[in-house]
Amino acid sequence: MDFNKKVALLILNYNSKEFIQTALDSLLAQSYTNFEIFAIDNYSTDGSAEYLKKNFPQNKFKKINLVEHNKNYGYSKGLNKVIKQVYKKFEYVALIDPDIRLDKNWLEELVGTMENHLDSQICSCLTLDWEGNVIDNAGGVIVNIFA
Repeated sequence: MDFNKKVALLILNYNSKEFIQTALDSLLAQSYTNFEIFAIDNYSTDGSAEYLKKNFPQNKFKKINLVEHNKNYGYSKGLNKVIKQVYKKFEYVALIDPDIRLDKNWLEELVGTMENHLDSQICSCLTLDWEGNVIDNAGGVIVNIFA
């Protein structure tokens, strides 16, 4: 596997303070390590941004960048504003919800899939229930630029 491919991990947060710790911990524990996390706060009112600043300060967590929007831009625009800023610096961009817990090999598998299928421009992963026992989603819907 080419471990030189740099990945931007964008996690859009809106009032998800109760979930964000688990999500970030699972991202920081990835076996594939050539990434930066962009924790995007979409103008939360639950103290999420303050929680991130206190528990994941940039001077301690160099891989985590906090982006604070000055209003709630919704899902797509909230992500797109950051994608436009970072996409030229990374080979891959991953979009992540804050209420997840990822397997430690998640990013390695995704990068490996993209590297083994160079004609692909997007991939998804198998989603299990919180206990990891039942398949909740396996992609199934074709996503294109018009979706």
